[in-house]
Amino acid sequence: MIHLQREKQRRQQNLTQLKKSITSLFECIEKIPKNELERVISNEHEIPNCSLKVLSMKVLQDMEELELNLKSQVHENAADGEKLWEKIRQLWSRLSIDEEIRIAFEKVHRGIPNPTGEKNEITYKPSALKGVGIYILLSRKTIFVVFFVRHV
Repeated sequence: MIHLQREKQRRQQNLTQLKKSITSLFECIEKIPKNELERVISNEHEIPNCSLKVLSMKVLQDMEELELNLKSQVHENAADGEKLWEKIRQLWSRLSIDEEIRIAFEKVHRGIPNPTGEKNEITYKPSALKGVGIYILLSRKTIFVVFFVRHV
């Protein structure tokens, strides 16, 4: 009987840790829960008759798989963000943007610390990636206009 109580306690701790991690990852990648498991995990309050009342190994495995998928998305966002920042730096050098403006822009638009725990890694929310992408498009248009005006 004591063994069962310990196992239940271990699973409960694992559930709590996974739920906290998954909720943080949902927030980071701005994901809206789609299926029942995701909705239950992201809900702060207990939901009556939910599948998490039974702490089966299947439920914990599903949560671990979800956590891995979300972490993968966070890493993809980080890589996408770095690619976009490299494009911005190239555009800035072509436009001869002042260092002051560059620093101010980076402070406002830089990513957030990675919630997966990797030290010094920055990731980006999808809305931030979209905003940086729009900035790149506008900068390219500016380069075209500057080029066109200089050569007309």
